[in-house]
Amino acid sequence: MSQPRKTEIAKFEAQNWHNALRDNPDDGDLSEEFLNWLEASEENLIAWGRIERMSAYARDEQTSLDLAKAANVAGKPALDGAALKASPHPGKTRRWTVWIPVLLVAISLYAFLPYLYLLSIADNLTGTAENQQIILDDGSTLYLGADSAVAVDFTQEKRAIKLLAGVAYFDVQKDASRPFIVSSKDFAVRVVGTRFEVRETTKAVMVSVSEGRVEFNDFPSEASTEDSSGASASLSVGETARADLDTKEISKTLLANPDSVAGWRNGRLVVEGWTLEETLDVLSDYYQGSLIVMPGVSDTDLINGIYDLEDPMSAIRLVAATHDLTLRELSPWLAIVHSK
Repeated sequence: MSQPRKTEIAKFEAQNWHNALRDNPDDGDLSEEFLNWLEASEENLIAWGRIERMSAYARDEQTSLDLAKAANVAGKPALDGAALKASPHPGKTRRWTVWIPVLLVAISLYAFLPYLYLLSIADNLTGTAENQQIILDDGSTLYLGADSAVAVDFTQEKRAIKLLAGVAYFDVQKDASRPFIVSSKDFAVRVVGTRFEVRETTKAVMVSVSEGRVEFNDFPSEASTEDSSGASASLSVGETARADLDTKEISKTLLANPDSVAGWRNGRLVVEGWTLEETLDVLSDYYQGSLIVMPGVSDTDLINGIYDLEDPMSAIRLVAATHDLTLRELSPWLAIVHSK
């Protein structure tokens, strides 16, 4: 078969696989068949990378608009774990090594463009496994987690920060004349002087307080044409709140360990009431390779755990082992997680 013909067939099959996985995210047999197809040829890998990039751009279109408008306003990619079973297809795993560089290039292209855009609008941003401590103009301290970005807008009347991606912890100097406001998506946290964390995920905005008190609410930002839902929560020490980006609802709970807020600054990720998808996404921020989470991995079931960010792959293995997921480590720089 000619090369152009192989390429066209691969494109057609990739689109069919995309539709099938989207419509049947919990079908483990289908996921296994897809992985077998994906590793069968270079053409399949390239075609799938193209489909994923197109889908990602479609999903992120509104986010890109939000970031652009935010830029006008403010100026990635203790539990005991059981051992994972070896891959049931060792021969197929070896075949992957031939095409891994191709897939890594496709993933890099997909991940680089959003990063380049953030680079153009952020005042501070971090890379993989990089934390950063920043002293702001008012003497407050900002701790930025891995793969995170902020835009800062301080004037004589206000102290405003836009969390563009990832997570940030704030130690705020008191100044009653200039409230300190952190916004993320269509939610905002307002304080005078306190210590708190704000985390943005694909599903929610989460706020946790380690000192003082904050007001967490939904607001009609310039980056949104929708009216405010009016949702709000007042948080004090040891409390955390989760704002659902779809429903705009804010739910508040007590932290099991208030001292765990922003534990990532000390190399620990403390998860309380996160989805599997969110947990794996944050762990991937500390993994030097690329982690692909397949459709079907739960984005609704909430989990708890403590994970070592100094060894993110061991943490990913732990999540997979304790939550009935299959992890395929195709190389030191590429891994895939999917439901069994």
